[in-house]
Amino acid sequence: MIDQLKSSLLRAWSQTLPYSPMPTKLHFLFSGYDSCRSKIVVVFADDQQQPSLVIKIARDTDAAEVLREEFNNLTFAHSKTRDSLPWATPTPVAYENFGQGHALVETALNGKTLESKWESYSRKKWLKAVEADIVPATELLVDCHKKLSTKASLVSVNDLSAKIWSTFNDVYEPTEGEISKHRKIATALRNLKDTSLPYVWTHGDFWSGNIVQSPNGSLGLIDWEFSTQKGLPFWDLFLFIVAIAVYSPWAQYGRDPAAGFRFIFSNSSPLKRTFHRAIDCYAKGISFQNHKLYGTLFDMFLFDLATRNYRQRTKKNEQDKDFRQFLSISRGINDF
Repeated sequence: MIDQLKSSLLRAWSQTLPYSPMPTKLHFLFSGYDSCRSKIVVVFADDQQQPSLVIKIARDTDAAEVLREEFNNLTFAHSKTRDSLPWATPTPVAYENFGQGHALVETALNGKTLESKWESYSRKKWLKAVEADIVPATELLVDCHKKLSTKASLVSVNDLSAKIWSTFNDVYEPTEGEISKHRKIATALRNLKDTSLPYVWTHGDFWSGNIVQSPNGSLGLIDWEFSTQKGLPFWDLFLFIVAIAVYSPWAQYGRDPAAGFRFIFSNSSPLKRTFHRAIDCYAKGISFQNHKLYGTLFDMFLFDLATRNYRQRTKKNEQDKDFRQFLSISRGINDF
């Protein structure tokens, strides 16, 4: 299988990237499953033993459709960023049937994900590393937004809040605390004159495990299957921030995401000020001026995250990382 993949990859490279230096040989580096175990991921190295090509092989029809979508999203993103942000995305090489199933081939971003970089540190060094990387990662998000967003249509935040609450009710029986939090969102929105939001480009899975840092410090994004032109402002950034809490040492040592969430969002958190800087950086970058919406949008995001996470856990029959508990920890509009 490996030899067949190597010959197919070299052929695809010569057809898709005729002006790029083609490795004289490809060396098998490693293979494994993705986090959902729906795809097999195989990485090949170049002559210098640096990651060169990545192939993702779908294990079923649904995964094949996801890979096709990722290839289309990546092709669009790469075409828009390759000149001004040359390291922001992998280069799409091919989407085809390699004999083992449908597969996506892309070049590798040579570096370490922020997640793998952070997890090697002690708590103290972890905090400093995360603090140093939050704003640069946000700047990457803004740069991609500027290059990839199309002319935006608007969505009513009131309508959006009602939709999120309805889908939340479909999977949960709301507690009194959750009902109260939803009412506070509705009250906050009634007190604002302009509650319209532009749809924007979003990556859809913007967390430290999908942000790669090169040896010279450049940042790039991998895993583009959830990218969309009709995303919501701040959703990527909020996911990034919440994921920092979920995968923090405080969450992992005790296998308790809530512990990480409590620490990261406490008033004494050394990251709180950095979060504010990142949110201001993002808002300025996308020309979003309604800062009074920050906290309300964050609570709406938590309701949406809890719903999507429930469906994913049910699909995978998992019981860990119940994000619903974050709703009771969050202090609503006071978080930001």
